[in-house]
Amino acid sequence: MSQAGYTLAETLAALAILGLAVGGLTAGVGLLERGQRLTSQATVQLQAERAAELSLDRMLQGGGPFRSIEPARLTGSATAIVAECGEVAPCRIELTDGETGLGLRITRPGRVDNLPLRRSVPAGFVYRGSSSTSVTWPPDDPRRQVLRSISILRTDVQTDPLLTVRLWREQALDCIFDVVIQDCR
Repeated sequence: MSQAGYTLAETLAALAILGLAVGGLTAGVGLLERGQRLTSQATVQLQAERAAELSLDRMLQGGGPFRSIEPARLTGSATAIVAECGEVAPCRIELTDGETGLGLRITRPGRVDNLPLRRSVPAGFVYRGSSSTSVTWPPDDPRRQVLRSISILRTDVQTDPLLTVRLWREQALDCIFDVVIQDCR
């Protein structure tokens, strides 16, 4: 090696090391970008589900208790709910599966809200009463029940619900609570 400069081998080795460093940085930046995109998508998804949950909760709030012996107040199937919601006519909640994916269509007199939930996944409503769980309300179970919560579950994978609305209820002051039927007599 001469004292005046670098040899060709030393220059090539330095360029190879520099190329590896630039390649590693590029891959790292790409990985960070992908992570940020996935986090952003998950955040948007959670915000959409929370907005749908709040809308459903607001619509059913104060309408309960929904009893199995009073089917005119709330009826539900795996894809739709019709309930009293403090309006002149009953409100309707439907699961929709369109081009944008799974969503909720909430229909009130004079107003329709379409709320996105997820990309297209098979899902349905599930109703949890005081003594059983069913895909319809009122349930086929002959026992008297009070509706405790409504969930939207994926039908292909029985895992955690996409969203759950718990129905808080106020009992009348003259209520004589029966622990067996979990309701007023």
